[in-house]
Amino acid sequence: MPSSDFDANLPDPAPQPPADQQSRGELASCGVGGFEHPLCLLEAMPVPMVVARVADCRVGYANEHFEQMFGIGAGQARRIDDYFDPVAWQVIEQALLQYRFLPNYELHLRRQDGQRICGVVSLQMFEQGGEGWVLGVFYDTTYPRAIEQALQDNQRRLTTLNRDPRQRTDRAEEESQLLQELSQVISTADHWEAALAGVVIRVCETVDCAIAEVWCPEPRGEVLVLSPVWHSRLPAAQGERFREASVDFRC
Repeated sequence: MPSSDFDANLPDPAPQPPADQQSRGELASCGVGGFEHPLCLLEAMPVPMVVARVADCRVGYANEHFEQMFGIGAGQARRIDDYFDPVAWQVIEQALLQYRFLPNYELHLRRQDGQRICGVVSLQMFEQGGEGWVLGVFYDTTYPRAIEQALQDNQRRLTTLNRDPRQRTDRAEEESQLLQELSQVISTADHWEAALAGVVIRVCETVDCAIAEVWCPEPRGEVLVLSPVWHSRLPAAQGERFREASVDFRC
């Protein structure tokens, strides 16, 4: 369930534990359009949302989507500034006090486990019970940003190849030569493991890979099993330690 310190009187037949006396009634009913409890509206919003007190950053309410986005257990959200970089929060706090509304502010955020994520935040200040509160709406852009960056990188590579016909030709020749060499390795191998070993060695040489190993799906296709085929250009002791660690790994 989402976390809330407010006396919202939401429809729930289950008995509720006593609320913090200092926070009871801090968010009063608004009575707009027949909705007497604004937390009902917050619960229904399909986006991460949080309400926090400006004076001490204490979270008064965080919906389920907010808890999922930041990896927080139900009811464990404590301070809104826990999820911002400290310097960024100082800037945001000053801007909020001056402008009261910050729409679509793009920045890095912090999950409960310390992982940094990209996000877009909109913050609105309001007054209730003689105190300042901030309502925040969040959007996780980490995955869209990663896709966008990958597309941009790919576009730059294509642009470089298109601008330099010689480089495009050289790369095509290298790829064609590599395919021919791999085909020859496979065709002359005595068995499939020997063929696979030859392919791994040649690919490692081409991409300057220090160590590589092969994992194959088991017959049922549910898990990967470590193959005896591997190749290392590291010192023998380092390669063996890597291999020993792989033997104990399961995926």
